[in-house]
Amino acid sequence: MSTKPNFRMFDGTTEKLPFSTEQFDIVLVSWQLEFAADMEAALGDILRVTRKNISSRILVIQGAPDNEFIRFLNTTSGLPNARHQGYLLHFAKEYFARHGFGKAAVSHIKAHHAFPDEDISKRCRAGIDLLARNMVSVIDKEELFSRLELHFRGSEHAIGHNMAMLDVRLTAN
Repeated sequence: MSTKPNFRMFDGTTEKLPFSTEQFDIVLVSWQLEFAADMEAALGDILRVTRKNISSRILVIQGAPDNEFIRFLNTTSGLPNARHQGYLLHFAKEYFARHGFGKAAVSHIKAHHAFPDEDISKRCRAGIDLLARNMVSVIDKEELFSRLELHFRGSEHAIGHNMAMLDVRLTAN
């Protein structure tokens, strides 16, 4: 028996993971469910690569209801709002339970992006740079600047990026 960790990182669609069947004891899926074109196919492939033993776990991280980062993106981009994060986690929990991973817990993860500069306009520009990093063409930067200015005026030096983590384990028979 090998004690060497079998750690692999992959950034891409969860519908067709490039891993062998039952390759991992622990699978971590971070901020990917909202991009799945076919949620059941994505969750099915996550299950496919997860070993079916008592120590197996699937961890799914998505935005928490109090995630300011998502709220800013949803209100200033030309894109439809990101799918409701709670719905995504609930759907995943129910799907995994139907497939033997019925022991579930949800944890709240507190996180934020800090903007230590005292000048509000510099904080706003830094916030725009962060928020628009992957969405430059769809972010209304003027609207975002105005919203960030209001946010930072309350002496805030951070944008909350809280998350919720679903932790499912195989249900003992």
